[in-house]
Amino acid sequence: MTIENSNNRDRLTSDGIIVDFDFTFKIYDDTQIEVYTIDNDDAATIKTLTTDYTVAISTTTEGGTVTYVTSPADTYEVLMIRAIPYTQSADIPVNEGFSEVIIENALDRLAIQIQQINDIISKTIRIEDTSSVTGLTFGDPESEKLIRWKDDLSGFENILLTDTSVIEADITIASGDAKKVVNVNAAETGYELNTIKTLIELITSGLTINSILKNTKGADVASTGTLTLGDDGNLFDITGTTNITSITAKTAGTIVVLQFDGVLTVTDGSNLSINGDLVTAAGNTLTLVSDGTNWIELSRTPPMKADGSTLEISSTAMQLKDGGTTAAKLAAVVASGVLNAWINFNGTGIVEIRDSFNVTSITDNGTGDYTVTWDTDFADVNYVVTGLTGNAGDNCFPNIHTVVAGSFRLMTTNVDGAEVDSANVHLMAIGTQ
Repeated sequence: MTIENSNNRDRLTSDGIIVDFDFTFKIYDDTQIEVYTIDNDDAATIKTLTTDYTVAISTTTEGGTVTYVTSPADTYEVLMIRAIPYTQSADIPVNEGFSEVIIENALDRLAIQIQQINDIISKTIRIEDTSSVTGLTFGDPESEKLIRWKDDLSGFENILLTDTSVIEADITIASGDAKKVVNVNAAETGYELNTIKTLIELITSGLTINSILKNTKGADVASTGTLTLGDDGNLFDITGTTNITSITAKTAGTIVVLQFDGVLTVTDGSNLSINGDLVTAAGNTLTLVSDGTNWIELSRTPPMKADGSTLEISSTAMQLKDGGTTAAKLAAVVASGVLNAWINFNGTGIVEIRDSFNVTSITDNGTGDYTVTWDTDFADVNYVVTGLTGNAGDNCFPNIHTVVAGSFRLMTTNVDGAEVDSANVHLMAIGTQ
């Protein structure tokens, strides 16, 4: 008989009840078919003849029926693939008549084998039929190596991942990778997926956020009329005494801290929107944020009044803008609900409160980790805490850890993001109580 179709496989869906699955390709005996059950995750399990199924070959058409001993689960699939051996079984006797049946079966078997090979080839990676390239070769498999085209395009070669020319590559995102980001790995040899961290986690671990916030110290920058900052950090020592009138713009949202080594003037104007001109002294800092064009002042140390003189704050008096220096004015500010609590403490060794207002206690949770407990709780967690931290000669930054109505937890870190104790911690709390 002729071979009427080129089918080499059939894939049918089970309903959890039926056990009979028809195939549409020619085979000669029940061992010439492979049967797989495929689950809902597309995982295939090969089944065993007689143990899991039997085969009935049609005597009138190409094909037959695979009968399962037990029906596959509902929505599972049954895959049946023809697997006739690549042998020639026709035996034509010498000096005897040709048997039409033997010859036709041999030709049928040959056509079937070609169909099987074509089915295998259809599932391989191929060059376009119109390509003139031939004779491509692969090297032997090697562990932990990648495959790439040779420079002369004569074939493929195995390479180590440390070859930086192949760092640019696709990365597979799986269904369980929600809220993850792609990062270059620590060795800078490839990419990896990482869970998105909170801002505080990023700050304390020293990770980079798209060049906008880098909790690292950049190279020193010599002062000049138009200051140009590097991209290697967000804290810069400004050397020299040349006055500064503008700073080259950076990406909107970029935050920088300038620490001055000497006396100079930073002028309010041009693309600097600051709280009046800043006349610096050694150790003063200026924190700015970029809007993409201009730089806007966030804070400065020591804090200044509008006339450029130091705004002094102590436990007994507050230097107000109009020049008043009485404790009564400070009490009035507190009574008005503007300032609700404050504390000045030493966070090194055995922590010690130097002075405070509306504070019950302070707890040392570990290196650079403190909890301040308020005497009177706030109404909710939406109050504001601001302040400064520092050690003599070293940089120290305050970071929010946890805010609850009755206490505030902060962590102090150095420029590398490591937690360090701070000898001077000054905090103020403002909100509704």
